[in-house]
Amino acid sequence: MGVVARTDFDATGFHSHLVDGRTIDLPHASGSKDFGRTYDNQGWLLVAGTTDGGFAAALAPLGNGCWEAYDAPSNNPIAWDMGDSILFMTGIELPKATGYSASPAPLMVDGRLAWTAPEGNMPPMSFCATDRGEIEWGKLHP
Repeated sequence: MGVVARTDFDATGFHSHLVDGRTIDLPHASGSKDFGRTYDNQGWLLVAGTTDGGFAAALAPLGNGCWEAYDAPSNNPIAWDMGDSILFMTGIELPKATGYSASPAPLMVDGRLAWTAPEGNMPPMSFCATDRGEIEWGKLHP
């Protein structure tokens, strides 16, 4: 987990250099799950891990120390409230930060609490992921 300073790309894959000095290598054909984001965007939050064969996702900055964890409604029509964490359609599950808040509250969907992409003229939900990988808040876009 870290903020991208720059990314190199070569025949072996992406090499994201983070602002804290670490480098995260994302090799081609490694069996890792790629959640459809590019890793070469300076200032984006790179979320990467080794579980389940590895995964990587890059979250766009929202400003004020937040990155967008929910790309609704186009790609991620639902986000599941798992109690202490939120599971996004990308497959990434991030813990809720201390003091987490969401407005509106999740609704019951198939027996589980979730936020869904709104229909009609309502704005989509947005979720703030911190540089620690915790969800700080969820709210409707203004």
